[in-house]
Amino acid sequence: MKRLFLIVAIIVCCTSSLIAQITYPCDISSTGLELRNAAGSAIVQSLPADGLGNIRIPINNIGTDQTGCAYPAGTVTAVLAFYSTSSVNNIVRYNGPASFVSDKFTFTWDANELILVGVNNQPMPGGLLNSQSVLVPIAGVKVGTAPFGMQLQTTYTSDDVSNNYREVIITVVAAAGGVLPVKLESIDGLGEKCNAQLKWSTSNETNLSKFEIEV
Repeated sequence: MKRLFLIVAIIVCCTSSLIAQITYPCDISSTGLELRNAAGSAIVQSLPADGLGNIRIPINNIGTDQTGCAYPAGTVTAVLAFYSTSSVNNIVRYNGPASFVSDKFTFTWDANELILVGVNNQPMPGGLLNSQSVLVPIAGVKVGTAPFGMQLQTTYTSDDVSNNYREVIITVVAAAGGVLPVKLESIDGLGEKCNAQLKWSTSNETNLSKFEIEV
């Protein structure tokens, strides 16, 4: 007996849909913050506790429409926070005037919130050639390491807001001359026969685990 096998080939046709990539005619961004020396001329790895320096903040419009899209004046805000969100206390402070004007931004210092806020004072067209680079003066306060961040904001539509935060890790080292990371307020000694009793108080201790007394 012959058996007839019927092979049914089922061909599944898959229709592929093209997912359009979202493009942003305007895209405010930053290539990254930099810690620089007091003159602003060179990148440095650390800042002395009693020294001066700068934070360089580049701001640019890297949107896809580099010739036709420009942020109108007053629509881009750069916020630099001079406070630490971690357990590390503030290690640097703002060392500039209450307000100053750069090429395309006007910056104002908010002493209550400890933030420096910049708003573009003229349109920002696309292209790296139209980027804005600002030096923000700072001063070292205490020894330690902490992040320093900048948030870019805009009220202009069609902007990619997912990559508008940048930060740099700042390290403050002991000042030249061997300044210790401890501020000693008082010290008293009392002798009792062959014993000595010491009492002291401090107002600032950074990266300190213990005191050692040599006799």
